[in-house]
Amino acid sequence: IWAAGSALVARISLALGATMPDRLIVDGNCNLRSRPFAPLFTALAGKGVDFAFFDGADRLPAAVLSRQLPGGHYRLATSISSQFVTALMVPGPLTTAPTTITLTGPRYSLSYIRQTLDLMQRFGIAATMSDDGREIVVPNDRPYAARSIAIYGDYTSASYLLGAAVVTRGRIVVSNLDPASLQGERAIVEIVAALGAKVEWLATPNTLLVDATALSGPVDAHFDLRDCPNILPTVAAIGATVPGRVRIT
Repeated sequence: IWAAGSALVARISLALGATMPDRLIVDGNCNLRSRPFAPLFTALAGKGVDFAFFDGADRLPAAVLSRQLPGGHYRLATSISSQFVTALMVPGPLTTAPTTITLTGPRYSLSYIRQTLDLMQRFGIAATMSDDGREIVVPNDRPYAARSIAIYGDYTSASYLLGAAVVTRGRIVVSNLDPASLQGERAIVEIVAALGAKVEWLATPNTLLVDATALSGPVDAHFDLRDCPNILPTVAAIGATVPGRVRIT
């Protein structure tokens, strides 16, 4: 699997590789080779999954040598990345036992985990998350079932367009955005509104208007981006162009 620069592709592939009868090698570009993978390798090794490393331990390129993923109980933190949790969730239906994942420490980027859970449920897997977001259970009693779904726009990509309207004190209409999306980056809509832009979902389905032509100020705003870190650069850039004080945590 050539993952190029995608850590998500690489991490999911490494876990999926342990469910396959053939050896799987995962690699990526120089940037990806420097990204952290140790928490995933450690969690899988604790369940007896074997890897071969070609350029140093716990980094890519790596080969998955095991032919079974046992499931069972895992303990993982999200402080580095929620993708380690996603990587263990996706192959859960293909394991030899149900998978339980306990999230330790502060919980970050839970929106990505909820999106994974939602898509797994849409494809027939009765995976669940506790109300406090601390525990995820993935059964192995049925395989994935094929179905067709609609793919809507990416709010991170849309954030640049919405941000441009604020920076230029302009007006923009963006379509193909799901107002009920589980994407954490959907917060960009509320953020530009808090900065003084007019935000309106139009009668045309999935179409958003952002009008910053009358934006004035000053503002005094605080944005907690723990569930939507991808829009941090956008929020920082547009926050620097509005009068007042913008605090990001």
